[in-house]
Amino acid sequence: MPGTRRNPLFAATLAIVASIAASSAADAEIARGVQYFHTEFEHYFMTRHQAEIVALETGVFPGWFRTGTFYQFETEPKPRHVPACRFFSSLGGKATHFFTAAADECALVKGNPHWTYEGVAFYTLLPDADGACPAGTGAIHRLYNDGRGASPNHAYTPDVLKRDRLVANGWISEGVAFCLPASTGDAPAKTQLLADTIWEFPLNDASYGEGARARFGFGSARFTGVLSGFLAWFGAPEVPYLSFNEWVIGFGGATGIGRSGAESGAAGWDAGANQYVFGFTTGYDAGTVNLFDRADLPTVPVCTVTVTPNIDRRYATAYNLHPFQPVLWSPCVSGMATRVQP
Repeated sequence: MPGTRRNPLFAATLAIVASIAASSAADAEIARGVQYFHTEFEHYFMTRHQAEIVALETGVFPGWFRTGTFYQFETEPKPRHVPACRFFSSLGGKATHFFTAAADECALVKGNPHWTYEGVAFYTLLPDADGACPAGTGAIHRLYNDGRGASPNHAYTPDVLKRDRLVANGWISEGVAFCLPASTGDAPAKTQLLADTIWEFPLNDASYGEGARARFGFGSARFTGVLSGFLAWFGAPEVPYLSFNEWVIGFGGATGIGRSGAESGAAGWDAGANQYVFGFTTGYDAGTVNLFDRADLPTVPVCTVTVTPNIDRRYATAYNLHPFQPVLWSPCVSGMATRVQP
């Protein structure tokens, strides 16, 4: 295998790592992390560091998109927790990272000249011999791309559907790697806080005018169990969900012109990310996802992303370039959501 090359990407990575190290003391005890996918490299990467998130989403490191997978990371050592080592390499000419909480594996990779040790990424509990995680945590599955594209890469996912999709497309399952924090509240009960309420969300679509907002009414009769279909299309994990029953787009926009109708959408509580996921689609080519932490307040901060299919339009029939990563998420646009009723 070729050695690690000191290319501009590697130099930029070191600069950001230095920035992260200088600011680590200000990190929260539990930080939400984000997963990314590179459409050319076919690589996954996860990070909790705001400096890296900004760099990935502003083109400092081009080609990376959010996937819809989030994590909660312990940033300080706690009883029974172990450090997770982080490594970087450009084997095969493609940036790749590796994370491990196994002490022997960490020591082994530290001795490999093709990998650069970047320090402790987070702290985590380990699964038992059967791969089960302690209460209050969720299992993170690790998968290896088997050297796909002549460059090693690992994916880390809390979603068994995503794990199985990767395996079906040639990735190798390596079991449960970590046990990361998960909210202990009852997910269906948290989801039901949205039932029979009406909300307004930012509509980040210039075609509706600056400041346009979308109004949604959530029903209670259509509450279901665990969803493995609609929100999964958006790349969201399996969650208990309910569907909205009405909406008005453009409400409060600059033009004052809106439209109403019944479209496809669902919302639910993602315990692993400790946040609500609300997705809706206005057609085949795109969807919108809103992420927010609370449903019991009249106004809450919200992150809005656009979800697009990961396809190649050169074909008469849309051809999925990456069957294991069917959608891509845009960078987050911050805004405020308001509960109108009750």
